[in-house]
Amino acid sequence: MKKKPARFLSLMLATTVACGAIIPVVLPAYVVEAATVGPLTMVWQTPIGEGTILTHYEKVYGNQKSKIYITKVDLNNEYVEVKPIYGTNGHVTEKQSITKMTNEAGAVVGVNADFFNMSLRGAPFGIVVKDGQTISSMGHLPYYYSLGITADKTAAIERFGFTGLVTSQNGKNMSLRGINKEEYSSSAGKSHENQLNMYTSAFGKTSLGTIKGYKGVVEVVFRNGIATEVRVDQPGAAIPADGFVLWGHGTAAQFLQQEFPVGSSVTVDSQTTPNSKEWAQAVGGHALLVNQGKVANISADKAVMGKTARTGVGVSKDGKTLYIVSVEQGSASRGVTLVEFAQIMVEAGSYMAANFDGGGSQTLAVRMLGETEAKLANRPMQGVERRVPTGLGVFNTAPAGDLAGFQLTGPTETLIGQAIQFGTKAYDNHYLPYKIDANQISWGVDGDSGSFEGSSFIARQSGTSVVTASVNGIQTKKNIHVVSGAEVEQVMVSPSPLTVMPGQTLPLDIKIKTKKGQLVTATPLSVTTTVSNELVHINEQMQLVAGEQTGQATLTVSYDGKSTTVPITIGATEQQWINFDNIAGISFAGNPEGLTSKGSFLLQSEQVHRSGKSAKLTYDFSGASSANTRFAYGKMGVAPIAIPGQPIGMGLWVYGDNSNHWLRAEVIDSKGKTHYVDLAKEIDWTGWKQLRGYFPSNAAYPLQLKSIYIANLPEGSESRPEKGSIYMDDATLLVPYGQQFSDIANHPYKKEILYMAEQEFVKGLSANKFGPDVPLTRAQYVALLARVFNWELPNQPKLNFKDQVPSYAQGAVQVAVSMELVKGYKDNTFRPDQPVTRAEAAIILDRILQQQATPKVKLKDQNQIASWASASVSNIVGLGLIDPIQGSFKPDSPTTRAVCVAALYRLIQR
Repeated sequence: MKKKPARFLSLMLATTVACGAIIPVVLPAYVVEAATVGPLTMVWQTPIGEGTILTHYEKVYGNQKSKIYITKVDLNNEYVEVKPIYGTNGHVTEKQSITKMTNEAGAVVGVNADFFNMSLRGAPFGIVVKDGQTISSMGHLPYYYSLGITADKTAAIERFGFTGLVTSQNGKNMSLRGINKEEYSSSAGKSHENQLNMYTSAFGKTSLGTIKGYKGVVEVVFRNGIATEVRVDQPGAAIPADGFVLWGHGTAAQFLQQEFPVGSSVTVDSQTTPNSKEWAQAVGGHALLVNQGKVANISADKAVMGKTARTGVGVSKDGKTLYIVSVEQGSASRGVTLVEFAQIMVEAGSYMAANFDGGGSQTLAVRMLGETEAKLANRPMQGVERRVPTGLGVFNTAPAGDLAGFQLTGPTETLIGQAIQFGTKAYDNHYLPYKIDANQISWGVDGDSGSFEGSSFIARQSGTSVVTASVNGIQTKKNIHVVSGAEVEQVMVSPSPLTVMPGQTLPLDIKIKTKKGQLVTATPLSVTTTVSNELVHINEQMQLVAGEQTGQATLTVSYDGKSTTVPITIGATEQQWINFDNIAGISFAGNPEGLTSKGSFLLQSEQVHRSGKSAKLTYDFSGASSANTRFAYGKMGVAPIAIPGQPIGMGLWVYGDNSNHWLRAEVIDSKGKTHYVDLAKEIDWTGWKQLRGYFPSNAAYPLQLKSIYIANLPEGSESRPEKGSIYMDDATLLVPYGQQFSDIANHPYKKEILYMAEQEFVKGLSANKFGPDVPLTRAQYVALLARVFNWELPNQPKLNFKDQVPSYAQGAVQVAVSMELVKGYKDNTFRPDQPVTRAEAAIILDRILQQQATPKVKLKDQNQIASWASASVSNIVGLGLIDPIQGSFKPDSPTTRAVCVAALYRLIQR
């Protein structure tokens, strides 16, 4: 639970402020309504390592539950080790997630530990000792209780301290305040003001250096005990592996400058207290939660007392059992107060216990039986893991053993005709991962829904079977259910609808959704596919393959009596997009990074396709190892370029250099996922050539174009040039027929608009904008009616209105007036540019249709509809041609283009 710096300072025991010290509130631990609290109730339990058992509990508080995970560790077990884990690559301030930290260290369990200041690099406030080496000394925080483990593996909850002394070759000495600490407020004043601190390579790559609010900071770099550099008010120095850096401010800075010129020697003595025991491992904690088997009087700031996610550690009376406790907070878990957490620690078996950091830092990573790496076991409070400096890890040091058990991995639901290959997760008699030779597995099945062919389970018919696998006398079972057609809710095809270019191959994603909501992925063996004509076919890999002709088709997918049909469009229009004349901010980048200075991506006019300029991508791969792929990126701007609408791909004119390099585009979708689009597998031509690349069907629109780049693969690189240039111009978008409007992607009348556009009854306001919410004028409405109903229009229309009707609508208006569908106003005007109201639109449709209907809904604003329109409105709403708006008709509101098009679509479909 980190706070912003100003607030976080109040967590300290004796923060010095203008009015003095703030002492933490001491709260009695019995202020919980016991009657509302249930006991720890076990959900599941599993061993995860030698002497290590993980148990998932739930605990009820009133009508809410808290999820609790307790890792019980037996320190008597010879193969158990418990140690701090920290930072990245041995640097405590290089924070990373507990899951990554756990895997880097090789632990079977990892939890977050100490508090730290999120606004700084992240050194912990408390102690870190690993294998007897001080990684970070204990801060001067008297109410901090931490976990310590002695060399004989006896654990204790202790109030640790630190003392140190730095002595020069002249015999002068000064107290050392701390090792690898950032600034914090302590019980003895500010940690760095007029103080001497030491930084080892465990701190990070560089020392603390100058910090905000401090002037005259002196750092002396030592190697093998000899001063090699003296620095004043400089950024952090590189910390040598065979040395350290002493940091001083005020009187400590004077001490360093006077006593440690370059070439002088130093002696540093330090110790962790209490020193009555040989501490092999230690990690910082926080407040004491349990004292001698009872909830302690907790001394902590109010800010950490409330309900939140928690981590803590408890120790048995003999010091030989650890209880590492994690509590979730989120939508499915209430969290607990600090007092409630202390009660859980007692219930778990703790004789002494200390709090660790919690809130957004709370994390539990576990390597479950049979797994080869640890994974996140709880849901973090903020949904993602926070990077932290320190944690506590449990290790299994046992040697590899014999197979003890295993589980089958793979689906539990399958489809008729489908073949399943099972994997295994196995562990040995020391709970270490064990690799099973698949050829050693004997398979069996109980039930008539399927059988084995070799190691593959073939689903023959619907039903449930029990699969049995045996290895060296050790057996495991798995239930397999074969879904029947009666259980199917929906056959799902993605993408839908399907749009392909002539000659294109499109992978299909077909899933069966059961009535229970489960999704089962289909294979070619489990579904039947049928296409309506020869424009397309489905191959053995369940891919849609288009022929060379454009047109329409349908695909029907069937499973055990259930089917679905989706439309297919073959072909797309090509929409002009980028001509490179005025594109701004383009730049070049190479990978490896050293190639960046060798290439360029610039606008030029020496070689163009049709426009005034093109973009020239110049590459030079020399000097970078050909053992790895080398890249030359033409970045499309400081930020990626937005791709309008939902095109299926892009076109690009490229002047090739016959280099046989690979040309691709880098596209980012709306979820932030990067997709790579092939433009040319090999640039095997010279001169201008149009290329096309297709966006993946699983890309989430809208998309952005980040770069166009050349890749030089290791294979065959010796035959390809290291240097060269290509030009690119006239980028286009491949827009599916009928899907060119980017502003109707999520519109409820999308289907109606696309159909009417395909039939050329309506057009967009522009190439990719339909304007669904733009009001329709009286002239536009009548002209649309003429197109939809194919009126015969006069060659030389004659109108008697005082105002001018646009030429495109004059014939339609004359016919509509003659059919008594529309009239002029009393002042003998037609008002062609006036929006047609929803009431007027309803009257005209009613006059065309001449069909009675029973109203489907009772309109909330029925009394607001004029008498001359009331019957028509009721009729048109009753026929389902115009939808109410939240139960009202809104007769005087303009009729939008989308509403009008939808009404006419429904009318002609009747």
